[in-house]
Amino acid sequence: MEPCYLLLQWAAGHRDYAGKQMESLACGQCRQPKTLSEMSKDRAQKSGHRGICKACAATRTTQYRAENSDKYKATLRRCARKRRYGLDGIAHFEEQRKLQAGLCAICLQPMAKACSDHDHENNQWRGMLCDCCNRGLGLLKDSVSVLEAAIAYLKKWHAAAKSV
Repeated sequence: MEPCYLLLQWAAGHRDYAGKQMESLACGQCRQPKTLSEMSKDRAQKSGHRGICKACAATRTTQYRAENSDKYKATLRRCARKRRYGLDGIAHFEEQRKLQAGLCAICLQPMAKACSDHDHENNQWRGMLCDCCNRGLGLLKDSVSVLEAAIAYLKKWHAAAKSV
């Protein structure tokens, strides 16, 4: 088939002139004839398929993610926060960061990498921590008794070092 004929079929709503459902479509990007199973699906389209094939869609997605890696990663983080904590993504994150003046809620040092701290039992969001403090809480199992034992341990050895 000629590419022009395939594009006419595409423009006719994925049906041939007899009104039968077509078995192949032309990809809008590579212009190659593709079977319906090779085309990306899209429920919003009348035909149920996007205008480009799965291979071209994958290539386009990979290229976009490579060219916009910071934007893509920020989107992933925003979606993860909303899914996990019900937060309004970046707006809530930035608002809390301003309330804490960009400082960690535990060590009060500037946060190079700000982390959303949450209670692992009920998934309740608690605040913003630096990466080190967030990891420390996680490694100590978010347990008050473990943290108190760690403090007692440090005080004991700190006092012993002063007496020497």
